[in-house]
Amino acid sequence: MMSRFSPVRFLAAGVSKLAATRKAASNLLSLHTSATCKEPGVKRPRDEEPAGQEPASKKPRVEPARKKKKANILAKPRGPFATDAPQVAVVVSGCGDTDGSSILETTSLAVHLHRCGLAAELFAPKQENKHYFVFETREFKKNVVNDGDIEIPIKPTRNTLSEAARLLVNHPVRPLEQLDHRRYKALFIPGGAGVGYILSNFLNAANAAVVNPFLHLNIQDFYKSKKPIGTISYGGILVAKCIPKVRITIGRSDGDRWLPRDLIGLATALEAEHVDKRADETCDDDERYVYSTPGLTVRTDPRHEIFNGIGKLVDAISRRIKELDGKLDEGAAPLPQVEGSNQQQIAGQ
Repeated sequence: MMSRFSPVRFLAAGVSKLAATRKAASNLLSLHTSATCKEPGVKRPRDEEPAGQEPASKKPRVEPARKKKKANILAKPRGPFATDAPQVAVVVSGCGDTDGSSILETTSLAVHLHRCGLAAELFAPKQENKHYFVFETREFKKNVVNDGDIEIPIKPTRNTLSEAARLLVNHPVRPLEQLDHRRYKALFIPGGAGVGYILSNFLNAANAAVVNPFLHLNIQDFYKSKKPIGTISYGGILVAKCIPKVRITIGRSDGDRWLPRDLIGLATALEAEHVDKRADETCDDDERYVYSTPGLTVRTDPRHEIFNGIGKLVDAISRRIKELDGKLDEGAAPLPQVEGSNQQQIAGQ
């Protein structure tokens, strides 16, 4: 006969059996884990290690010191403008025919460079431009008027480097101080009034003018390295100032405008040989590797002839680049370099 305590006895017996089963399973798992951890190459489980201690075999990781890469001025540019095409340097002086570089000449140059497979990098001086030139009256005008000790701007002051960035889309402009002739196959200088009062001051100083020192030394370096130099309109005056006895063209003197005549007279005063040419023609000085075209100097010439003349200029320099590369590829001696590059003079200034 079952007493009233029988269910309690049965429940106690079940609990005892369950506890015994769990203890046996725990012992079996412990034995298995111990045997496994004795095998070579097997780590103990993390829950078996003493709390707060790292495994004896684990060493703290030491980060290697990172070496700083030295800047290489001869390295090819990176980013969206990097290219394997031959690099040429184009020196500009702002945006606008009376405020800097001629838009017509610069854009025509960019189109023909692209057609010939040459990649252009633009350079401009980093300075504030407080003047502009008026061709009709042959005079400079200030962007400011003086009221005692205060300068009141008539027009916004223009930064030459920022203005130059407006010339061509997707063509970044670098400071002129970074121009190094060793990175480029050729040098181009388009015209515009800025050539005469930003890159130089010949529009008001005539043959006593001086050229921007960084540009002056780079023109000489390109010349001494026998790398071609291309000039458009007023750019020829800069080359005449830097390279003795050079042969150039700025236009022709048979017109009735004062500008071509005065510039041709200035080129002659600088001991350059001037050759009269039409806007669609070029003057090639193969001895000094200088090539020039009149550009917009003679303003009565048709615009398409100016475009065609700049195309012939780029074709002549492109052929010269290929000739130089061909000589180097055939195992000929490298072109002579001048000892004590002008870049060292620039770095010491």
